[in-house]
Order: sequence, then structure tokens, then C-alpha cells
Amino acid sequence: MDLKLTFLGRAAGRWRVRVDMPPEFRPSGLTVGLWGEDDKPLGPAVVAPAGIDGVWEAELAGPVTLPPGTLVRCMADMEDGTPVVYWLGVDRRRGLHAFLHADGRLPVESDSSCAALAAKEIVRLARAFPWVRPDPPPPTAPCGARRTVAEALAAELGEDTLSPELRDLLKDEFGVDVDAEEEEDDILDFIKS
Repeated sequence: MDLKLTFLGRAAGRWRVRVDMPPEFRPSGLTVGLWGEDDKPLGPAVVAPAGIDGVWEAELAGPVTLPPGTLVRCMADMEDGTPVVYWLGVDRRRGLHAFLHADGRLPVESDSSCAALAAKEIVRLARAFPWVRPDPPPPTAPCGARRTVAEALAAELGEDTLSPELRDLLKDEFGVDVDAEEEEDDILDFIKS
């Protein structure tokens, strides 16, 4: 027959506390307030309206920053005249402890309208960030197979074909005939050199 206290934090300049009461719990009065570890109130207490049951939220006035050891005190006056006191510790975590428990986390909103990355963009990301895994490359020809230099270079760069500018650069600057068929191993050696 106990009630449950939940500290909801600060909103609109007040500290919010939720009080969950089981159906059989019917106090004649309920008072909620913030207390310091020196057994002194940190602000005025809030008295529940008459006839409350179920869930009730109290908005408490108090200091902007709660001191260490702060407690929520809820005193319920039962119908037989005996008061029952419930306590809840609300000492906020600070520093690394708060960071590890994500106390100050920001809500993440995802936008579902993002377009998927192209295969070339994924390959570029994988070169910069090793944990990005591009889709597996298409199967390559077995060692010793013959294909053109252009096909081998395009496959190595993750592109469908070589651009005309790259073809001209290879031909003019390096004297490579990109349309000649070469052994696969020779092409790979040239690419890596």
C-alpha cells in the first residue's frame, strides 16, 4: 500500500515530482516538499487538493541548483490520523558520472527523407573511415585472366568506367595504353606502384 515518488526534474522554473498512488491508498492529506540533508526545507511544500487519487504531479519551488543530498519528502495523512512519510533521494549526478549516464542527452530526431549513398560515396567514406564497410566488390577475374587496363583501373577505383580525362592522362603522362589487354597481376603491380 505504498505510494511511488518519481523526480521529473526542472520545468518552467519549478521542480516536478510525480506521486503514483495505488487504488487502495486514500490519504486525507498529502504534502510534498524538497528537503536538504540538514533536515531543513529548501522551499515551500505543496499540499495536494482534496480527493486526489491515482497520479498527481507536484510543482515545487526551490533553489535553481539542488544541493547534494537533496530529498523529496512526501507526508501522507491517513484516515486514521497517523502520518506516513516517504522519502526519495534526488541528488543529481555531476561531471563524468552524469555524462556516463547520459543525464543531459539531447533528443534525436531522424529525417526519413535522406537519400541512400551511392556506391562511390560509400567507397570514399570507407577510405577515410575504416569502420565503414562498403558493399562487397563484384567478383574479380581469377589470377592470370586477361582484361584491359581500363577495366582493371575502373574496378580498383570502384567505378564503372574510366573517365575520358583519366584515360588521356594515363596515355599522355605515363604512356599507358588503357585499351591493351594485360595479365591481371601486371595491372595490379602497375596500380600499386
